Amino acid sequence: MLYHHASGKTHLLNEGSVLLLQQVLLEPKAPADTAVQLASRQGAIADDQFHIHITELLARFEELGLVERVSP
Repeated sequence: MLYHHASGKTHLLNEGSVLLLQQVLLEPKAPADTAVQLASRQGAIADDQFHIHITELLARFEELGLVERVSP
């Protein structure tokens, strides 16, 4: 579970989502770079589906106010 102080909401996240949040909060990166790094960390393959999944998760996290998009 993740409690978001700004919104006062608690979010239930799976292990992969927690790893993704930890990764992007430590060092912001482009979604493609994030997907490659996360796949490597999890012993997964960063194929097209994985990239799409990571991009969608990041968009959802942005909607929830957990992350924000930054310019390069």
